Amino acid sequence: MKALNIYIRDHIKSNVPDDSAPRQKMSNGTMNKRLIYRQCEIDFQLELSRGASCIASCETEASLRDQVEETVHSFLQIHGPSRFAEFRGSLANKLIARGRRDAALFVASYPLPAQAMS
Repeated sequence: MKALNIYIRDHIKSNVPDDSAPRQKMSNGTMNKRLIYRQCEIDFQLELSRGASCIASCETEASLRDQVEETVHSFLQIHGPSRFAEFRGSLANKLIARGRRDAALFVASYPLPAQAMS
């Protein structure tokens, strides 16, 4: 389990932009990621707000898993799988902002469901 948490932590660090980084020290890649996530927050504002609120209120691991599954299913039903990775990263970022790093780690590692790929 510890190895999984380290993998997820590193995954979030590499896939979720850090808004506290000084702007003058950002590379083009970091700036591009930041712009992608900002656009995602605009495009999926309702889904991100609703998902982050519901997920952040989960108290058990089972309810967390169920709520993430429901949020992902709802997103895919409306928008399809093409921007799932952006949505997942933005949702994880919102959960970190709400103080739910554990939920953000779970969301960041949540795979695209197999039925969405077909």
